[in-house]
Amino acid sequence: MVQDLRQRFLRNRETSKSEVAELIGKQDAIVEIGGEQCEAHYLGMCSAMSFDGDSLYVCYDQNNTLVRSGLFRH
Repeated sequence: MVQDLRQRFLRNRETSKSEVAELIGKQDAIVEIGGEQCEAHYLGMCSAMSFDGDSLYVCYDQNNTLVRSGLFRH
């Protein structure tokens, strides 16, 4: 599900912050990824092998265009 979302809709250097919000809603938190402040969107428990929740992070450039995204486990 997350890979499909990232491959089909969250395109680096193309997708705007407002388009991300339309697709997956408002961020749940701000997290630091690689020294950058990025949005985190809680997805729930995506892995059957873990009791931890999963979130999608999205990072933007100064023009509010997506530069990277990924999944992290809490």
